[in-house]
Amino acid sequence: MKAPAQAPDYPRIPVLQFILLPQQDIGCYIMQEVIEVNTMTMNPESISHFKLGRIFLTRLPYDEDLLHSLTKVAVKNRMQMATVFVIGAVKKAVVEFYDQQEKVYRKIHIEESLEIVTCMGNISLKDNKTFVHCHATFADRKGQTFGGHLAEGTTIFAAEAHLQEVLGSELIREHDPVTKLALWRLE
Repeated sequence: MKAPAQAPDYPRIPVLQFILLPQQDIGCYIMQEVIEVNTMTMNPESISHFKLGRIFLTRLPYDEDLLHSLTKVAVKNRMQMATVFVIGAVKKAVVEFYDQQEKVYRKIHIEESLEIVTCMGNISLKDNKTFVHCHATFADRKGQTFGGHLAEGTTIFAAEAHLQEVLGSELIREHDPVTKLALWRLE
């Protein structure tokens, strides 16, 4: 009889315990605890170490651009690296599809009310500026979905965002000659 394969020894992450602290001046809640996590890049020999920082829970403003609103929250709170999650609804959406052969983004405009089925992404630095990179899926009144790279022109009806700050070595986007995309620099 063959012995069962041993599971890899992954780093253990402590349970996050937090308390919501209202922040009236910035219109959101902050959860303040720090735990350590490990992330692997595309190169299995390279591991980046990060700590979780502040957590922001906020309602984004009605009738504003979704991408701009997320960027404003990050810049106002001096957040250079984070993960982002959004739920809610939009009046209209603009997403992009990256044409891998032509190496260009193609815009898709959806001019109707939509639910945000999922919107997730990250915040890092590009050209020394805060850069929000999200992908989103939207559903119309029949449940048909549309998705892609979130672009400017997506107008908020109602949206709630969760931003988890990440602390550690800077995540910097730079031009990748193979894909022609701005990807995280591999150390």
